[in-house]
Amino acid sequence: MPLVSLAISVFSLKNKIPEFVESLKKINQAHEEELKKIDAARDAERNLKKENKDVLEKTLVEVKDEFDEKLKDLEELKSKEVEQIIAELKDAPDKLAEELSKVTGIKVVKPTDE
Repeated sequence: MPLVSLAISVFSLKNKIPEFVESLKKINQAHEEELKKIDAARDAERNLKKENKDVLEKTLVEVKDEFDEKLKDLEELKSKEVEQIIAELKDAPDKLAEELSKVTGIKVVKPTDE
C-alpha cells in the first residue's frame, strides 16, 4: 500500500511540475519588470535632483551677484552722503560727529568740556 501511495504521489506531482515551472517563470518575469520600473523611477528621481541642484546653484550665484551689486551701490551712496555731511558741517564738529554717527552707525563719544 505505501508503494502504491508513493507511485500516485509521484505521478500527480509529475503532472504539476510543468505548471509550477511555468508559474515560477511568470513570477520571475513580473519581478524583473518591477525591478526595471524601480530603476527607471530611481533614474528619474536622480535626474530631477540634479536639475533642482543646478537651478539652486544658478539662483544662489544670481542672488549673490545681485547682493554684491546692491552692497556696492549702498557703499557708494553712503560714501557720498558722508562726504556731503562733512562738506556741510565742517565748521561744526559736534554736529558733524552726531550726523556721521547717525549715518554710519558708529558711536561717537564727544569729549567733555572739563
